[in-house]
Amino acid sequence: MRSPVVRPDDFARPAPEPAPPPFVSPASVAEPRRYERPAPQPVERPAVDTSSNAAPAAVAPLIDLRSSIAAIWSRRLIVLGLALLGAIGGAVVAPRIAQKYTAVSSLYFDPRQVGLADAGTQSSGPSPEMISALIDSQVQILTSGNVLRRVVDTMKLDQDPEFTGGRTDGAAVVGALQKALVITRQASTYVVSLAATTNDPEKSARLANQVVTSFTEEENSASNGLYENTSSTLDGRLNDLRQKVLEAEQAVETFRADNDMAATEGNLISDQRLASLNALLVTAQEKTIQAKARADAVANLRVEDIVAGNQTEGGATSPLVSLRQQYATQAAAVGSLESQMGTRHPRLQAARSSLQS
Repeated sequence: MRSPVVRPDDFARPAPEPAPPPFVSPASVAEPRRYERPAPQPVERPAVDTSSNAAPAAVAPLIDLRSSIAAIWSRRLIVLGLALLGAIGGAVVAPRIAQKYTAVSSLYFDPRQVGLADAGTQSSGPSPEMISALIDSQVQILTSGNVLRRVVDTMKLDQDPEFTGGRTDGAAVVGALQKALVITRQASTYVVSLAATTNDPEKSARLANQVVTSFTEEENSASNGLYENTSSTLDGRLNDLRQKVLEAEQAVETFRADNDMAATEGNLISDQRLASLNALLVTAQEKTIQAKARADAVANLRVEDIVAGNQTEGGATSPLVSLRQQYATQAAAVGSLESQMGTRHPRLQAARSSLQS
């Protein structure tokens, strides 16, 4: 309640009004023939004691405390009534004012882990400005729609009147949840504070922790999705390379087969053919040498040596042995005919000519 304003002029003695000028009748003014200006009458003014009032006016307080107390005391019933009315109104309104409780959760972003994805492209690692920008991006993701929808589904905030506000659509619940969260980050630090404010202290604590948990799950899900996409891309690339390798190997085998370069048992067919030809050539050379040696030995034989069986081992061929047997048989027949018939007998002559041939 505001007290009445008390001014110092309210307590000062008012100055007396000046006396009116004396009344002059019209007759007295009109009697003289010439116009004369009446002399001005002195105006009585109250005497002001400058010596007594100057000093108090200079040092007088702006508000007289005694007069103020007196004015309030005179209106004490009004003051008490207004105070009582304010107390009753406060007692009625205070219980209806919803109390708010705030829970704070802090997150530390490790700069080594934050800059791990881009560290491989830089020799000296990510710069502080890049790390700060990445952390700011993570802060934006912390209150993104995907993270908050996870919180709404986990804590069933779509059934909480504090967040629904009479509306059942998910966008309204997510918007109310965003208003209940405050993200702060101190400059030049890697720590981010998350403050959650609700009507229940336990709910505020659970809400702050759940936002952090949902943020971690969203990050892991995004990382897993990135790894899966990368893995599928690499698998597809490996399949393409594998197919190209198979096609190249098939082309090599076709070229070898067309050019007699196919391999069996670890060796090329051409090499195997060459080895077989070499073996046949060596065998033919050996047989040629043996045949030439026999031919030379037979060329040096005489009939007497053949008949007597005095030829060398190389000259004892099967035809010569057969001829020698035939010669021995014919010689025995000639000898038998000579003992039985005369020297001029035709049969003996025929047997001798056969033996000679």
